[in-house]
Amino acid sequence: MRKFLLSFVIFFLSFICLVGCEGITIPYFSQVPEDGGMDQYDSQFISLKNELNDPLKLENWLQQNTQWVYHLWLYTPYEFYLKKKGDCADYAVFNCYILNYHGYDTYSVQITYKNILKHPQHVIAVFKNNRDWYSGTLYEYSFFSVDKLRINGEPLNHPLKTIKDCVEYDTEVNNYYLDSDEEKYEIKKYEIHPWYYFSYHCKY
Repeated sequence: MRKFLLSFVIFFLSFICLVGCEGITIPYFSQVPEDGGMDQYDSQFISLKNELNDPLKLENWLQQNTQWVYHLWLYTPYEFYLKKKGDCADYAVFNCYILNYHGYDTYSVQITYKNILKHPQHVIAVFKNNRDWYSGTLYEYSFFSVDKLRINGEPLNHPLKTIKDCVEYDTEVNNYYLDSDEEKYEIKKYEIHPWYYFSYHCKY
């Protein structure tokens, strides 16, 4: 019995290490609370939500106030707002929440690469350009990858007409900044979830 318990503990710890380091799915919460996860009413959080009423304002706030930090589990939008840091999944949670709050058709898209040991899973927040918020040419979709807004495939001239285009363009950008001897990102699959669905965790 003692040997069985010891084996189970070793297996469990090994699984946690694998999950945390390599970005395998970890369930945490399946849906984002409508209030963003506030423990009590926070007028400053509500004010910020109202202020970030288009993707350009959201990008500007993210780049000036947040930083990428990998960690286990997921933050709710409110936790992310308080901590001002997180990884790709936390940014996706927050970005989808804010965009949906302002009426955008928004999707959480999880990307799995062929070599998951070299390139763990990634999540982007894709939204449909159904609002008049940008003065330039817009294709049907745009997306956030962490704190970076991709409007229409610049600078690689990749028109974003479908969600698949957003996934492929994000991968192109990742490869664009790799050193010449680094292994390229190759997409194995991608999954499109509703904006409020985040029962996974990943590492960028």
